Amino acid sequence: MTESQPKPQTVADDKKVHGVVAEFTDVDSLLAACRRVRDAGYTKADAFTPFPVHGIDTALGIKPTVLPWISLAAGLTGTTIALLMQISLNGQTDLFEEIQYPYIISGKPFISLPAFIPVTFELTILLASFGTFFGMWALNGLPKFSNPMFTSPRFDRATDDTFFLFLDAKDSRFDEAGAKALLGELGGEYVEPVMEDDSSKVIPKGLLIALATVICLSSIPALAVLRMRVTKSGSPRFHIFPDMDF
Repeated sequence: MTESQPKPQTVADDKKVHGVVAEFTDVDSLLAACRRVRDAGYTKADAFTPFPVHGIDTALGIKPTVLPWISLAAGLTGTTIALLMQISLNGQTDLFEEIQYPYIISGKPFISLPAFIPVTFELTILLASFGTFFGMWALNGLPKFSNPMFTSPRFDRATDDTFFLFLDAKDSRFDEAGAKALLGELGGEYVEPVMEDDSSKVIPKGLLIALATVICLSSIPALAVLRMRVTKSGSPRFHIFPDMDF
């Protein structure tokens, strides 16, 4: 084992140590502790507070997230798809010639960028929102059905009146005894190890079955509409949403 690799931490009951956490009673002491932990070389530390604390990311040395770049890439993808789709279908090009539907509106040319703006805007926002949502899930490692922090009964106060500073055992500088001593010197109260959660990380089969069922049921209307559009029949079509006759 090299010096750069974290040493596995265990306790008497053979449960793996997830990290060490300490409580703080106010924002100032928490921020001071975060700066000291950052200066000590810890790169895998986190803070839990009952309300947003300005400057805590800088105090912990947390780098900016790449989520805005994911949103930008997804939005630009939506813009490109929308423009190519409208130019191809309405611009009398050789691409998609069989399904083109060129249509002149108010004397505008077939390829009119101002006329394409509404669809382009909507698809840009749609894909950007999807990229932001699913990108956030991926960066946060979601979905998670358990978290080792919840094994500490005192951690419930993180949403009430207590501040917590956590040092992750995956940090290359982590040593359980050293981490406890450091947090104690910084004024931390109730310094204790956080044990790995024994809860199963497997997605429950019932949830998977329910999700598959919902997806199958939601596809039925789309398949019915698609079938009506691609089939030819002399009989009147069945309309899922009947026309409103006055």
